[in-house]
Amino acid sequence: MAVFMGATYQGDSPYFKEKLDKARDKLKEFPTISSIVDNFNLANRENHTKNLFLNLLNASVSDAFLGGKPNEKYNETLKVIESTLRELLEKLSRNKKNNLIIRLKSFGNNHREIINEIEFLIELKQNSNVSNIEYENENLGNHDFNINILEEEFNIEQTCLGKGKIQQIVEKAFNLASKEIIERIPKKILLKIDVDTDKILKEKDNSVEEIKKILMKDYDNLERILLVDLNGSCRVDNNIGSHDKSLYEIKDLYEYYDEFGQRLKKLLESDEGIGYLKTKKVGEIVNSSITHFIIGPAKFGSVSIHSQCIWPSRAESLRKESLARQLSRRIKEKINDRQLKGKINPFIAVRFEDFIFMNYSSESDIWWEENFNELEDIVESVFKETGNKEILGVLLYENTIKKSRFVKNSNIEIGKDTLTKIDLLRK
Repeated sequence: MAVFMGATYQGDSPYFKEKLDKARDKLKEFPTISSIVDNFNLANRENHTKNLFLNLLNASVSDAFLGGKPNEKYNETLKVIESTLRELLEKLSRNKKNNLIIRLKSFGNNHREIINEIEFLIELKQNSNVSNIEYENENLGNHDFNINILEEEFNIEQTCLGKGKIQQIVEKAFNLASKEIIERIPKKILLKIDVDTDKILKEKDNSVEEIKKILMKDYDNLERILLVDLNGSCRVDNNIGSHDKSLYEIKDLYEYYDEFGQRLKKLLESDEGIGYLKTKKVGEIVNSSITHFIIGPAKFGSVSIHSQCIWPSRAESLRKESLARQLSRRIKEKINDRQLKGKINPFIAVRFEDFIFMNYSSESDIWWEENFNELEDIVESVFKETGNKEILGVLLYENTIKKSRFVKNSNIEIGKDTLTKIDLLRK
């Protein structure tokens, strides 16, 4: 089961203010980060999840996954980032420093991209095989890193993928739907909805408006069932009788359907509920894109909508094609920009992580090896198309360099010793 797209909206609840207050208070412990983020004055209700510092600071004080307890792991991460940035800012020229600060205090893609570079830098510094690390040095030119691996020089341009077009469309539709739904449910209620993306995506010409329309229609059909009990986890059963019958006509079957059946049974307790059951067809419910929901009381009200999809499926196939095109385009851009022209042992490092290609860095499992083979074909086709004979290849890594695989440029001969040294980045 893949969960790959989602949106959460808190409406006008005090959650955002409390999160900001906690982060700002914790920020006092990290003077370098504090000097960069300008007290998070650029944060708002729409973008507050899109800055790593704000999220880490808040979680280090009160992590939702730990029942509101402080998360010491995030506190240690912040300490490492603090010391790395302090050392870096002391070295950079004024222009480089100003550019770095602007990107780090922003919210969104610009921030995410620079954070990926900083995390890459931290990993290089923690690797005993790597020395003489230069990042954003004026003498480097336009690429990111100059390093030595066992005394041999390498030059690296680091990059990452943004969200694919399909993902952008779906998440925007989910966000619009969550804003509409939160106005219709009681305050201080947490609602999480899972959506089968196969029911909302077409082979082509997908649009935000159409996806939102489908989702809201399905929510309208389910709202009575969802709100009849404001506390529980419920799977929407898809095998509850003839699609042409009304929900009321199958009332004798309710007892066989766990939480879903109990909710239907509860609707029988009111005239309004009975009216709903008599007018709503089974098919309108079981064909819904909404497959599961969790609802319950919360300190702050929020609506979260996430997609879940079983592979293989049409939706996952569409997204896989989109990711492959994006990966190919990003590598091609880096090659054509000639940022590594004339450099010693140049290669591109791409942070690439996604459920569809998960564990491609593993060399011990045939299933995951198939994922790597697909990615390898994409990279090799780019080098074949561009005819590039300068860049050694592409290092693909999943979240951390320790989970990486190197795809060499087949247009050139590369010594075994050089490849062995690149492999040491995983150690």
